[in-house]
Amino acid sequence: MLQIAISPVFHFGGKHITVTKDTLLNKRRPTVYRLELEEPRFGLPETVIVKQQKNEQEAEFCAEISAYKKLQKLHGTVIPTLFGEGSFNGRPALILSEIKGITLRDFAKLVETSVEENTLESCLGNAFQELYKYGAEHYDLNLGNFLVCDNGKVVVIDLEEVEFLDRQQSWERSVNLGSVGFLMSRFRDVRYPRRAPSPVLYWMPHTRDSDDRGGSEMPGSCCSMGPMS
Repeated sequence: MLQIAISPVFHFGGKHITVTKDTLLNKRRPTVYRLELEEPRFGLPETVIVKQQKNEQEAEFCAEISAYKKLQKLHGTVIPTLFGEGSFNGRPALILSEIKGITLRDFAKLVETSVEENTLESCLGNAFQELYKYGAEHYDLNLGNFLVCDNGKVVVIDLEEVEFLDRQQSWERSVNLGSVGFLMSRFRDVRYPRRAPSPVLYWMPHTRDSDDRGGSEMPGSCCSMGPMS
């Protein structure tokens, strides 16, 4: 049977913008696409990332928009630049800048890297410290939510579960610092799957990560699990 290709439909700034190529970035995330635009307008670059609203998750979509607005000074450095809201194939979508990098999960699987682990941990800590400065705590600690760039810089790409606090503990007692240790432990689980276990005590924030190996402790619990290298 003859199949008719359906052209992608992208609207931004109340106008239709022609898409020359659309690419689904991850089969696990069927709402995130890279779009190459024929004639960029309204300050958009030639390539953008669109993140569609998930089915029946309007609250999460609105929360992410709010987080991007509150963290505007971190656009293009710690988080992608938010150009605004639009629609893609009939769904509301965030229009974001493309970040050249790979996820922490994919980075952990590389045989050789130009970034040492201690450098990676430091860069991850820098990203979380910047969030901390604005009272933001990140609770969706999936390795796929963090990109590692060529220089080791870490960019946070999912803000649906970012919460903002009026009052914070010191950095040394913060959830964000604990998140760095938690993510590095997950990173090492993927990088060294056959290593001998060596339990380590650390703060475990809430996570919905189903792709990485980890325990099922209660959110915000103090856990003893490993292994550590």
